[in-house]
This record gives sequence, structure tokens and C-alpha cells, in this order.
Amino acid sequence: NGPREDGRDIGDKPLGAVAAQDAGETEVQFIELAGPAADRNAELSSLVWYGDWLLLITENPFIYASDGDVGKFYALEKDDILDYLAADAPEPLEPRPVPLYGSDIVDAVGGYAVAFDGFESAAVQTGLGYFVDDRIFLTIEADTVSAADPSMRAYLVSGAIMPGLSGIQLDMESFIEI
Repeated sequence: NGPREDGRDIGDKPLGAVAAQDAGETEVQFIELAGPAADRNAELSSLVWYGDWLLLITENPFIYASDGDVGKFYALEKDDILDYLAADAPEPLEPRPVPLYGSDIVDAVGGYAVAFDGFESAAVQTGLGYFVDDRIFLTIEADTVSAADPSMRAYLVSGAIMPGLSGIQLDMESFIEI
């Protein structure tokens, strides 16, 4: 095998092998939040980066619904997080709300067989190009409502991220069971 183009010698390791490197340890630093996202009822279930914004996914966003939206996630700007981590005595960060639009979340998932139990994870797809919105994909946990069937269900739903992270348009009409 020998040296690579960048000068590093991979010796007799098989091509495609990855050498383990010591990543070291980094001390965990808690970030104190303020506002609705700091409330234990927010039940932040997932974090996902969207450009320079860290989206805080609330498990039950409908509890933060207001006129015109069906709920809220929250977001922190990367620079604010870095400033917080560098400060000796930082003030709590107050994430900005990211409204969710679409049909009622609980009604869309709930029904005869299952009941909405919350958003559990998220992934973002960006850079799709002109005429196509950036997308967010979310998993939903749902309880069966039958005592004879105590199992859980999982669903995948997508949404369009609106310009400037001004909101997310959820497509609750076409979620799928996974």
C-alpha cells in the first residue's frame, strides 16, 4: 500500500481501513436556557443543526401553539452558543421560537389505533437548489390505544423550512409509518 498522495503512509493496512485516533475528552458544559424552552414541559427531545442555528425540537410543540401556528420548536444561534461557552459567567440563553404550520399535529397522528406521543428525532436536508425548500424530517412516537396491543408505533413526517428560519411548514397529511 505505501504512502498516499498526501504523504501519509498507511503501511500494510487494508485499503478502506480507518485508524482509530484518540479524540481526547472534552468536559461537558451545560447551557442554561431561559424562556419557554427552559420549561421542563418543553421536553427537548432532539437537537439538529440548520446552518448556523441549533434547532431544539420540543417533544410536544402543540403546547406552545398560538394564533396562526400549530406549535413551536426553538432555535439558538451558533455564535451565541460559542459566546456563552467562552464567558466566565454567562447569562442564560433564550432560544427564539420557530413556529410550526400545518394541520393539527395531535389530530393528524391520533385516531382509532394510535395517539400522538411526541417528536423524537430530527434531521435536516439543505442545499437542494433553487425552487426547492430546505427540508426537515422528524420521527413521531405514538402509543397504541388498545389494551390488547400495548406496542408503540413510529412515523416519519417531513416539513419545508421557511426562509430565514421564520417557520416550518409540516406536511402532516403524508406521514408514513416506519
